Amino acid sequence: MKTSIFPKMIFSLFCGFLLVVNPFAAVPLSAQMHVVSVEKLPLGAEQQWSQPVFSPDGARIYFTAAGFNGIWEYTPSTKSVRQITDAPRSGFGFALSNDGKTISYRRTFDEASRLRTQELVTQDISSGAVNILEKGESVSLPKFSPASPAGGQSSVIYLKEGKVVSAASSKVKDSHIESASAAVVLGIEDTKIALLKNGSKISFDPLGNGSYIWPSLSPDGTKLLAYEMDRGVFISDLDGNIVKMLGRKDNPVWTRDGKWIVYMDDKDDGHNILSSDIYCVSADGTTTVRLTNTSGVVELYPSCSPVENKIVCSSLSGDVYVITYSEEGAR
Repeated sequence: MKTSIFPKMIFSLFCGFLLVVNPFAAVPLSAQMHVVSVEKLPLGAEQQWSQPVFSPDGARIYFTAAGFNGIWEYTPSTKSVRQITDAPRSGFGFALSNDGKTISYRRTFDEASRLRTQELVTQDISSGAVNILEKGESVSLPKFSPASPAGGQSSVIYLKEGKVVSAASSKVKDSHIESASAAVVLGIEDTKIALLKNGSKISFDPLGNGSYIWPSLSPDGTKLLAYEMDRGVFISDLDGNIVKMLGRKDNPVWTRDGKWIVYMDDKDDGHNILSSDIYCVSADGTTTVRLTNTSGVVELYPSCSPVENKIVCSSLSGDVYVITYSEEGAR
């Protein structure tokens, strides 16, 4: 099976809007879904923007630049752009709190030398105040725990020497977080998915002897979507039972209702990306829909809004686009 260079790149890393003429030539899609509009964000051309994601309330979009150096914020209501941090490598794997008030990221200093230092930090998005949670030669990426049903705030959790650490108490929890009832994908550890389930960390390997990237939980928290390096995309339940194998689909993400998987269909020559369009496939694998039909635009890294029928993606040339779609019969 041909393997895109994108899984290889990401796997190694793990060890309103300005309306424009639609460059994607989108056409009516299926009876269930079609593209309503495509918008290009007025971000300026001083950087090659990449890896955009929506805030938890969908009101802002966060993204990084080439090399993952720095994080920026775009607010559609004011069409304003501001830089959140210029920290080196901070744009890779950053996380946002459920209330959207805090961002957590890992910054890396002297990456090319033997004196590399990484710091895991939280930053108040409004004030810019930074708090260092962890520092060392190798620090895991941050995740936020789910907010408690009683209304408590989510907190940063991360891995340290194979154990789960909660920033709320700054103590190693021996791979167990008592207050965590919902599952959390902690990241990739020794090629397996580190999953926090019922408060305990487990090494999740549903396909057996797998090497995984791009893991994410369904919006209702009951299923897991991931890419296995040899076997492609799959959906499983949290007991490890395979629900559906979906094949090679790079950078797969859930839509907000969990009915579709959005992904990029990229082609390369083994070294360079030649083309890429955004597609979606129904979660049961029965329907595939082409969302973009590119002429001169290479779309990458889709991410879905958690509150609206919107997809944000970047292009190889460094632009950011928002695709608005509709679903017939959706409530």
